[in-house]
Amino acid sequence: WESFPTNLDPRFAQDQASQRVLALTHQGLLKRDSSLVLVPDACKTWRWERPYTELAFEFPNAGGFSFTTGARLTAADALDTLEALRDPQLRSPKAGAFKEAIEALWVEAKGDRDILRVKLRQPNPGFPSNLVRETFAITPRGIHGPQAPGSGGYRVTHREPEQRLVLEPRLEHPDFRGKPRPL
Repeated sequence: WESFPTNLDPRFAQDQASQRVLALTHQGLLKRDSSLVLVPDACKTWRWERPYTELAFEFPNAGGFSFTTGARLTAADALDTLEALRDPQLRSPKAGAFKEAIEALWVEAKGDRDILRVKLRQPNPGFPSNLVRETFAITPRGIHGPQAPGSGGYRVTHREPEQRLVLEPRLEHPDFRGKPRPL
């Protein structure tokens, strides 16, 4: 790294090193594939329900990703993470897009899945790019800050501020299929 990560709180991390660590330790709603197309990350599917004004993210009620605590990542966790960024008391530099663009958020139960719905105040075809793991790292419902557990392929096992950060692969993570990938 050119510099050490300055902040591992997903709500505040903006420097390149911090975002790279969060991309390894957390899931976002979306990620970019090798062609830079937005594809599902923590969710199973995503789509525009109403062109450029309402998004739907489907989460299975079984399977999927889990946090390092063992708890399953759910639509409610993604909703809580979005709401935390929209908190008027939060002075996050990332919060602007979420405070200004989102009109309403809610989760609907539909049989074997939950759907997180995001309604925007006005049409915004570029809004989904705010939901990739580097900029929008999902944390467990009610837990925020730099110590919040992630659901990504790695976990932070040791920190020495400005000196050392040790990551350990989570071999049970779906991205690995039993084999750690190189960093």
